[in-house]
Amino acid sequence: MIVACVLPRLGWGRLVRLAGLACGVALGLLAVLPGGADADLGAWRFQTAPRLQPPQVQVLTSRKGTASGLVFLDPFKDFAVTTPQVGQSGALILDNAGDPVWFRPAPSGQDIVDFQTQTYQGRPVLTWWQGGLIVPPATPAGVPEPGAAFYVYSQHYRQLKKITAQNGFIADPHELILTRQGTAIFPAVKDVSADLSAYGGSATGEYEDNAIQEVDLRTGRLVFQWDMASHIPLSQAEVTAPPVPGVVWDPYHINSIDLDSSGHLLVSARDTWGLYEISHATGTVIWQLGGKNSTFTLGPGADFSWQHDARFLTGDEISMFDDSCCNLPAGKPTRFARGLVLRLDVSTHTASVVRSYTHDPGLDVPTQGDMQTLPNGNVFIGWGQQPLYSEYTPAGRLLYDARLPDADESYRTLRLPWVGKPLTRPSIAVRRAGARTTVYASWNGATQVAAWEVLAGPGRHALARVRVLARHGFETAIHLKSRRGVFAVEALGARGRVLGTSAVVKATAPTASAASATSIGTHKTKLGAVLATSSGHVLYLFAKDAKNRSVCSGACASVWKPVIAHGRVSAAPKSGVVEKLLGTIRRSDGTTQVVYDGHPLYTNVADTAAGDMHGEGANEFGGRWYAVNAKGASVKPKKSGGVPVCNPLCGGY
Repeated sequence: MIVACVLPRLGWGRLVRLAGLACGVALGLLAVLPGGADADLGAWRFQTAPRLQPPQVQVLTSRKGTASGLVFLDPFKDFAVTTPQVGQSGALILDNAGDPVWFRPAPSGQDIVDFQTQTYQGRPVLTWWQGGLIVPPATPAGVPEPGAAFYVYSQHYRQLKKITAQNGFIADPHELILTRQGTAIFPAVKDVSADLSAYGGSATGEYEDNAIQEVDLRTGRLVFQWDMASHIPLSQAEVTAPPVPGVVWDPYHINSIDLDSSGHLLVSARDTWGLYEISHATGTVIWQLGGKNSTFTLGPGADFSWQHDARFLTGDEISMFDDSCCNLPAGKPTRFARGLVLRLDVSTHTASVVRSYTHDPGLDVPTQGDMQTLPNGNVFIGWGQQPLYSEYTPAGRLLYDARLPDADESYRTLRLPWVGKPLTRPSIAVRRAGARTTVYASWNGATQVAAWEVLAGPGRHALARVRVLARHGFETAIHLKSRRGVFAVEALGARGRVLGTSAVVKATAPTASAASATSIGTHKTKLGAVLATSSGHVLYLFAKDAKNRSVCSGACASVWKPVIAHGRVSAAPKSGVVEKLLGTIRRSDGTTQVVYDGHPLYTNVADTAAGDMHGEGANEFGGRWYAVNAKGASVKPKKSGGVPVCNPLCGGY
């Protein structure tokens, strides 16, 4: 059953999304994103790693006081929006500047979820879930396909373990815990046929059962299983069973598990609005917080719903991500999503609010989300289906805020320590334009590289050191006035020690036609004819540039590629381009950039095909970007007053 979308509150600011959720929950989302969020973010493109195309993020706020560590995301397609995903799904580590540190694309047709660091056999490791996710309406949102598994990878990015569910269950993506006892604890799901008429469903219905399984990592033997349907009645579900057969009901939806020092489990079930403390030894439910049969009375503001990521804190406190979204047909209230800390008084069976954290502006978050308490006391929040993540002081002051492209989301976003030591060699690419050579260097996953040293010479056995440059982002561009035959790069650590050396390669020279001339033409687009390269790639101007002067360099120039002149610059025949408006300027790196009527010209890395205009109207690097027509004027998109249509095929967890 797919029920109609219910319109939620309209927050102030820009309308960006309206979504629906299948199988008993009707919800809408009118999200408000902070300033600059209407900028189009593209996918990264690298000279040294063309197969890696993670989505870019935009850092909105970055203040002193953030905790140490890198940012871990698992970007994938938000099924609530109709626009295509930006970049590839996969496991992504970023630094505070938003630059990739390591990226592993998910295999075609699969996603990577719950990407984080843990400890295995006394060593730090990476863990994640990988598999296919079934889209509604036939099943609940986010149901894993058969064959899904958890993976454990070493600091060298080599697979150590693959963990699968047993007893007919499928490994569920929401959680994996590696224990000190050498076991793995995780949720698992399977469909069960049942008469659901007592719950408003079909007499020949199906529901998704949830279990917690524990597997010995050495032997693969199942050592513990806790079945939710055997302990929590179906009547506790806050979603109604579908009245027709053939659609699976999701009455529980376990989405987090935590383990305390005494061995008790804390389990969050989204669709009962309940948290459960469970004895790991006996499987007994010790208490329930929230939902229809709460052991505790919830004090003012302590109620929650559709929650995620429940964690034991010190003493008598627990934390969670409280989605509280969105309006239900029965008219249940909602509030903006928040990170929430509660104190439990087991003597009086009451729960009270210690502190909470909301985004400014407030966000309606239908699915997913996490709240992480960091070692320095700060709080790191991933806003789930909203493409944002933030860090706060304990008192709630915003220190850091960043966003993904609107069509992307991350199940969890975490700040974690990590030292990566890949066994692969550093990657190198060399491009030559006239007398200038640019060497590009990267090393996917290497966290200890401080600088790159370029080696060059007439042959691989006659290399000399020619330049050292500090590492800048995932891929560092090093400009040389050199026409030597072959090149290599060495990755240097903080004290100058060589960590790795690339292969020796030759420079890639431009083709004869490109070396002799650069042709600027036009291409027909939805906004009319605009300036384009000979291959049809749209050219943009940057509103922040001065006449005949570019202010886009560094990270900006890695996203907005300056159009570099090779030889004479000319207008393509019958294109409408005015030859006398064409010219060139000298950039700070020594290259020559094409200008038109004084506007430095750029291409956008997200435009992969002729006529693509993903960069049109973007607000990035301090200014707007627009396509240019043959008169030298910016081409601005028309404003749309439409409201997005509710899409019932909404992803979610």
